[in-house]
Amino acid sequence: MQLNDCSDVAGHAGPHDCQQKEHTCHQECSYYGKVSNCNRKCSLHARHGGEHKCSSRMHMCPMPCSLPSCTNQCVNPFEKGDHDQHACHENWCPKNCEMPGCNRNCASKNHFHDLERRGNTVAKHHFCEYEHQCNELCGMPGHCEVQTELVKNTSTFQGKRSSFEYEYVSEQKWNRKHCCIAIPAFKVHTCNIL
Repeated sequence: MQLNDCSDVAGHAGPHDCQQKEHTCHQECSYYGKVSNCNRKCSLHARHGGEHKCSSRMHMCPMPCSLPSCTNQCVNPFEKGDHDQHACHENWCPKNCEMPGCNRNCASKNHFHDLERRGNTVAKHHFCEYEHQCNELCGMPGHCEVQTELVKNTSTFQGKRSSFEYEYVSEQKWNRKHCCIAIPAFKVHTCNIL
């Protein structure tokens, strides 16, 4: 590190100054260790008054987002003081749609949707913005589908005058299908049809 000679007249009062550039303070910033984005050294003029501030335009809160499943940092300014909730940069619910077989994201634009309260219960419904196929079995009376399966069985017919062998079909299977009514977006059930 090279030091420049003082440019003031010999015997001057006060500190020596080369006057080639404005010198910065270089003390530790008042927010160092308290925030997530501090540049550590004070960037104000060497003889400034008040607290030391680094070159960071805005110091950010060092706490993690208040949503338990979120790993992002809070983006609220530290200088503005206390805030009720530590919020990150995300503006959508990170949960998946709760309908069976659906892997889309929850459609809520509220990052804290999982923590919302409705009355005395926490709102835990996470739905995407699409309709879903009902997973229940058909509730209509009777069978939805009957399948005839060819099973060759041989039997002998014995008459008064003669006998003969013949083949016959002996099996039928029935099947109950899944409901064909689509569940509208943001709903849990379809109406009962009976």
